[in-house]
Amino acid sequence: MEFPPIDQTELASSYSVLTERCLNQSASWLLEFMLSTDQITTLSFEPQSPNFLLAQSLFSIGEFNRVEFILKDNTDQQSLSLKFLSKLFSIQRELEQTVSTTSSFLGSLSVPDSSHFDRYSSLIKEMNALESQFDAINIYIFSAALAKGGRYKEAVQQLVTSVNLFPCNRSAWNLLLSTLVRFDNAYIDDILLVLPNHWTRLFFMVDLFAEIQKNRESLHYLQILLEKLSIPRTSSVIALQAKVYYHKRDFDHAQKLFEELRKVDPYHFETMELYSNLLFVKEDVAGLSELSQALSSIDKCRPETLTVSGNFYGINGKHDEAIYNFSSALCADSSFTFAWTLIGHEFVELENVSAAMASYSRAYESNPHDFRAIYGLGRVYEMSKMPYHAALYYRNAVIVNPNDWRMWIALGEIYDELFENDNAMVCYKKAVRLPDCDSIIYYKLGLNFYNRDEEERAAFCFDKFINNSDKPKEVKDAMMKLQQYYIHIDDKEKIEELNNRQNTYSQSFSETENSSSLM
Repeated sequence: MEFPPIDQTELASSYSVLTERCLNQSASWLLEFMLSTDQITTLSFEPQSPNFLLAQSLFSIGEFNRVEFILKDNTDQQSLSLKFLSKLFSIQRELEQTVSTTSSFLGSLSVPDSSHFDRYSSLIKEMNALESQFDAINIYIFSAALAKGGRYKEAVQQLVTSVNLFPCNRSAWNLLLSTLVRFDNAYIDDILLVLPNHWTRLFFMVDLFAEIQKNRESLHYLQILLEKLSIPRTSSVIALQAKVYYHKRDFDHAQKLFEELRKVDPYHFETMELYSNLLFVKEDVAGLSELSQALSSIDKCRPETLTVSGNFYGINGKHDEAIYNFSSALCADSSFTFAWTLIGHEFVELENVSAAMASYSRAYESNPHDFRAIYGLGRVYEMSKMPYHAALYYRNAVIVNPNDWRMWIALGEIYDELFENDNAMVCYKKAVRLPDCDSIIYYKLGLNFYNRDEEERAAFCFDKFINNSDKPKEVKDAMMKLQQYYIHIDDKEKIEELNNRQNTYSQSFSETENSSSLM
């Protein structure tokens, strides 16, 4: 499919509309592309009444009830946008300031339930009566109300209409992304068929496929953006590149892009929460500390800042503080749903199984393609001594993310626990073929071959394991079984070689133990 290039005239006219409707994030996103070229484009705005200009000013300072009151009798599209946005934000703010009696496992963090959805029903009813009159922007606002009210499929249909009529509304694409990932791949594929043939669709495709773990497709569309359409590498584009490589688990490449982003635009917050996850995985405490301090000095209340701080507390073992920061990120922006997964991780560290399960369930509900949430649910069921339930979620995790060896090992270990050794063997063989897999997989394979009396294969795996592992308990066991095999086949040379390795390893392990005891 061929995509038309960026049209500067379209950018200018779209920017004017979005600014007029106070959709400033989308407007700023467009302005980045306008400023990245040498072409001079004149911006023009329709003259507005003092009444509407007052409403705009009040909206910008959060006086939503006054905006509603001032525009209550206005019926033009611009006024309807501000009026309904104000009503939407007013309900959202009220809910965020109210602690539900039915949601308390995180204290002040309110967990949406049916009563939350009901709060949007009157707004949805009011907007539904005017739906046939709405332009593209108001259709987007209507879809936002539907999504807030839990009517996700209706929201998707309205969003498709909106982006086809007005494809430069980045907020509409973002809402379509966060809503669409709640559905299965078949429904997603159907929706992709009816999206506009526009360059903004490419950004959406890159983002969507990264979120649903289709990393090859995500990278493909990113290359089209950068190479065929020659999209300027604005800070938003660099952030998108970093996100793609982060989801691809190419952490070294992703880190270079995140570092480039911080140099190009040190005040750019978007995707910094992913950068902090990367630093957490790489156990870069100093890097996390620097990032947390830098963002906090700019805006400590941003959800990205709170997530970064949460990861910093988590890596330092301060799990309660981490949970507080992650939950604060959700309070600051309820659409920041991946924080639920991070909260689940922290509750696992605290061995609070019920809270961890509730957190992972919320994350899974928001995005059933998030393998981390699915894996987390498997882990808490395993901790709860419910291996059949754990196996179910681990199976889902490998379906969603078959290229992650950790998912296969977790599933294999559960199959071992359930004495389904053939299935366990399949999982371990899958894992060992994946790049960067942990050496423990050879030990697991070796045990399975050993229990099947396939001694030669077991010996091969144990030998690979002890050459690449620093896990003392497993290495000692592997050496013992390997020694038995060499004695059985009367290979004196191998026995002597193994004895030397055992002595070297025992001495090394003893030195490690002594140095640890002095610390």
